[in-house]
Amino acid sequence: MLGESRLVTLTGTGGVGKTRLALRIASMIAANPAEDFPDGVWVVWLTPLSQPEQIAAAVAEVLGLPFNSSVGVSFGVLLERLSKLKLLLLFDNCERLADDVAGLVRRVLQAAPGVRMLATSRQTLQVPGERVLGVSPLDAGNDDPVASPEGTRYEAVQLLYDRARAVGIELCESDLPNAKRLCQLLDGIPLAIELAATRLRTMGIKDLVDKLALDERFSLLDTAGTHYSQPHHSTLSAMISWSYDRCCPEQQQLWERLALFPASFRLEVAEKACSDATIAAENVAELLMSLVDQSMLVVEIRDGAARYRMLMTMRSFAKAKLRERPEEAQIRLRFAEHYRDWAAELSSAVQSPHEIAWLQLIKAEMPSFLAASDIFLAEGKVHDAKRLAVALGQSRWGYALGRLHEARSLLERTLDAPTDEPHRLDIMGRMLLMTIGVSQGDHTMARARLDETIEIAAQLGNPPDLESWILFAKALIMVYADSDPGAIAVLEQAQRLWLENAPDGAVYPARSFVPMAAVLVGPPDLAFQASEDDIARAYGTGSPIGLNWAKWCRGIAELKHGSAYRAVDAFVETLGSQMSIGDMWGPTWSLDALAWAFVEVGRYEAAAVLMGAVRQWQQDTVGIMEVGIVHKLHSHWETIARARLGMVDFAAAAERGAAMSRPQVLAYAQEQAAVQDGRPIIPGGLTEREYEIAGLVAAAMTTKQIAQKLVVSPRTVDAHLASIRNKLGLVGAGSRVDISVWWGQQQQQQ
Repeated sequence: MLGESRLVTLTGTGGVGKTRLALRIASMIAANPAEDFPDGVWVVWLTPLSQPEQIAAAVAEVLGLPFNSSVGVSFGVLLERLSKLKLLLLFDNCERLADDVAGLVRRVLQAAPGVRMLATSRQTLQVPGERVLGVSPLDAGNDDPVASPEGTRYEAVQLLYDRARAVGIELCESDLPNAKRLCQLLDGIPLAIELAATRLRTMGIKDLVDKLALDERFSLLDTAGTHYSQPHHSTLSAMISWSYDRCCPEQQQLWERLALFPASFRLEVAEKACSDATIAAENVAELLMSLVDQSMLVVEIRDGAARYRMLMTMRSFAKAKLRERPEEAQIRLRFAEHYRDWAAELSSAVQSPHEIAWLQLIKAEMPSFLAASDIFLAEGKVHDAKRLAVALGQSRWGYALGRLHEARSLLERTLDAPTDEPHRLDIMGRMLLMTIGVSQGDHTMARARLDETIEIAAQLGNPPDLESWILFAKALIMVYADSDPGAIAVLEQAQRLWLENAPDGAVYPARSFVPMAAVLVGPPDLAFQASEDDIARAYGTGSPIGLNWAKWCRGIAELKHGSAYRAVDAFVETLGSQMSIGDMWGPTWSLDALAWAFVEVGRYEAAAVLMGAVRQWQQDTVGIMEVGIVHKLHSHWETIARARLGMVDFAAAAERGAAMSRPQVLAYAQEQAAVQDGRPIIPGGLTEREYEIAGLVAAAMTTKQIAQKLVVSPRTVDAHLASIRNKLGLVGAGSRVDISVWWGQQQQQQ
């Protein structure tokens, strides 16, 4: 069917084995792709998704093409990339977002002739050209009323024997009649058979058959001896109900509560989100393990840590049971409140040594964060939904994970929900949303949200600390959209208001933008001072993302006002570090800035190669060219490179860069940065700045005097001196004298 049609949909009841069949087909093709699928076979898991906009992002992420956050560009870029590939996409569990999946599939069929698709769904996608294959239950020998040793030839019986063996039970030849009868009672549905196999650990197969046959809920199975006259789902539901009834009350309640997780989860999260006066937190682990043993949950080990998930059919059944409980609303709210509070905790990790690990946690838990938001909004708890969205926004997960479109969607639907009266959260949320808009180049949205913020602040009496946020927002637009140096004065006013009105010990939330503004639109002395101070602060916080951005700012200061060679060093360092920690936002900025620096040192071909890679990267990840000032700077250096190389050679070099993989681009950048080409050779392994400071020490200048001359902080000078002593092997109180002696020796040798 896949050879005849570019879209084949496997349909059938839940638990019938659509996913397993699709995966077997996919693995067979992947093992022998031949010429039809040279670009591979890729599986898109739709079960964790809750919003239509996540579908295309999931496709891009599976293919290793992180979704571009640029407004109005992302989906077209994805289709453009797919149009060049010949591959098979497997979409699993389409029924939850069937209409939206169908829309994406329809456009892929039109735009990407080399892409074929295999889908599993309880319903057809109803897309032109779709071929549908109904997946039937396994053959249980229903047409043969006589059980015989040959019964093992039936698929359902083979599965029962295999699954029984997996749980330590060896069925023998004498068990064949009951095995066949059991499979018939279960209509050959694989999931039901697997569940029954787990029960063989605690009862004999004949007892299991007798109980299933006698249970009043299964009476329909014996009506006139016709088992296929009933919908398969009812059979599966009966099987799950049987398993559910065999659980103790606490197991049942935990099963229902775990169904609130739309994707995988960790044990410690379940202990907090699912416990209350009925289920003690210390009992959750044991109860959860019992559900794993009974195949109600699947355990997955990732990087040595266990995550648990529930099959979708199980989740649907458990959620229906939960709805029958009078305390359902309280249970759902407790789940949502846990994620609300957890979001606040995770946001506190920003600019700390833990931020990378916690951002990865946010990535894994995002389906549950979105589910919590949906619960709050459904229950009319808009204030709680805003607290959650704002806390997540403050963690900057959308930037670091390259998923600004999702971060924007969450904030928009939360902030636009109807509410009785304005709140401080409305301002905080709009500030975050406005920042995303500016970063995406959507300046119209950003200005509109700023106007809304000013209006809300007026309704709240214009609190001074909120005025600080509004001034920061104005400065953000002035820098990113307008390249206006007047933003510096606005930022200074914002910081002064914050310090005057914020609680003691509160950290100025916009401080990370101050050095960015200083180096982009500020004068030289401020650019160097702000960037150096930011580097020292980042070392103090232990934030890897913060340190990379501080060094990027230092590189821009050097590029505009100092040494282009030092700028090359700064950008190639931040590029490697950002890629190593999985940052999806920063590398595109560093790569582009490195290209600018290469132009300044006369490496025009290398600059063109990197500019070509930048064009591709921003299509795949984040579109920084929409940021006004970045576009202005890029255009300046690109114009120079084009003029020096010529249009033809520039285009050829840029095309080479666009064709490189991300690791290849990094290796190329590092290789090109290592080439001296006129760079002064500095002895002792010192950097240019360290060599400069060594000369000032030799001139008998104090740390304070050096700081004043270089427009940096004394703490920064001390950090450089420590590095100089380490590289030269100097220790002790007399090390400044030794530095002076070493400096004199270098001057004599020259």
